[in-house]
Amino acid sequence: RVAVIKAMQSPRLIAVGDFLLGVVTAPYSSAKAANTLSQLGADISIGLFRSREFVTAAIRVSAHAHAQLKMDAMELLLPFAKSNNGSCGGHAQAAQITIPSYLSEELIPTLFRREMEIRVRRMNPYAKIKTYS
Repeated sequence: RVAVIKAMQSPRLIAVGDFLLGVVTAPYSSAKAANTLSQLGADISIGLFRSREFVTAAIRVSAHAHAQLKMDAMELLLPFAKSNNGSCGGHAQAAQITIPSYLSEELIPTLFRREMEIRVRRMNPYAKIKTYS
């Protein structure tokens, strides 16, 4: 519990229109961090964990984002993992990816942010983007 609470002290939040992406670097469990962000209201939650050998990211997609944006975590992660010598598993609303540590952990949040922007802008071309740190 302590690790999750400590990780929640510095989440990065990006609002695109009415949708919220939350990213947090977790000291231990990326899945618990992603779950916590999701429970706090993020539409897409990403918990990141870096070790010497790999970067792990847990992704959670809310039912709202899945239904409205047709956001599917595995649809985005599978080609990314294959092209970056990684592995992933899960389903549309909950997935995890592991990539080599020589890659930046920021690649995964960037992938989801860009995809969220594209999908929100299809619905609302004037949607504003706001970052909270």
